Amino acid sequence: ALLEMARQHEREDQPCCAYWDYKDAAKLASTPSGQLAGERFVEMEQDPEVVASAEACRELQECHKLYDRAERLAKARPEKAKDLFAQITERAPRDSTVWLAAHERVRAMSE
Repeated sequence: ALLEMARQHEREDQPCCAYWDYKDAAKLASTPSGQLAGERFVEMEQDPEVVASAEACRELQECHKLYDRAERLAKARPEKAKDLFAQITERAPRDSTVWLAAHERVRAMSE
């Protein structure tokens, strides 16, 4: 299933997602699909643009998770939520929607 997901991501021109799926599937190296995934992961790992894209994608996904967590904490623990929103503004690209939303939340919570 992981191998097929990775291939689907490649067909949809999403190499960053494919990279992580191939990496996960390669952990099942004792299976034929795990071996194929491992081979493709090694190929992808040789392309610095794919690796950089995959790392940036993973970081952005983590920022979205932090944002969701901060939203859940906003009423019960506003200072903790504000800290999480601030972390996002330090980690996410400034042109991303999550950065913009977190920046706005920090500004609003500081007033």
